[in-house]
Amino acid sequence: EIACLFYEWRLPDGSTHVRHLFEPQPDDGTLLGCCSPFKTGYRLWLEKAGRLMPDDLDEVERIQAGNFLEPAIAEWAKSKFDWPKLRKVRRYLTHEAIPGWGSSLDYEVNEPGRPPVELKNVDGGKFRRDWTCDGKDIVGLPLQYALQVQAQIGVAQADHGWIVACVGGNELRRGRIERHQPTQERIAEAVTAFWLGVANGLEPEHYADFETVASLH
Repeated sequence: EIACLFYEWRLPDGSTHVRHLFEPQPDDGTLLGCCSPFKTGYRLWLEKAGRLMPDDLDEVERIQAGNFLEPAIAEWAKSKFDWPKLRKVRRYLTHEAIPGWGSSLDYEVNEPGRPPVELKNVDGGKFRRDWTCDGKDIVGLPLQYALQVQAQIGVAQADHGWIVACVGGNELRRGRIERHQPTQERIAEAVTAFWLGVANGLEPEHYADFETVASLH
């Protein structure tokens, strides 16, 4: 859900800028959309405020596929990358200092620091379009996943994390993601502002999207 808290803007000079749900909007900026392609921040706020029920995802085939494929991808990663200490995480982690910042990890490496490991099953075309590799190593990933891994690094108090992508069902790539302190600070700001907004009934209606408003009414 962390990517839901951020929106991307295009500025008059052509550059892009990311701001969180309760941050002032940039002057003369054009809203490009929420950084999450799955759910808007406005929808998430309404759900956490108890005004909308979350969608039931149990019947979504992609979700079902992930539940079955995740263990297989993990076993493949253990073998391919000689990663015997890769293990499933079954506990919910919370940030040591920021209330409301929590994460359910996929896997972690059972070594000092316990770096989190996020597994993705990615369409081949989307991978070629949205991801960047240096040889076989992932060095760039979509913003929503970069935010997700940074959020996991934050709750795990780790200095790095990992992303593993099963591409097109027959290729496995891996990338080490270093802790990025400016992003950690931005996530802390966004999470704190979001839960204060929920607690005080401050609806971010300037980010209201048509589908969410239709569901609400």
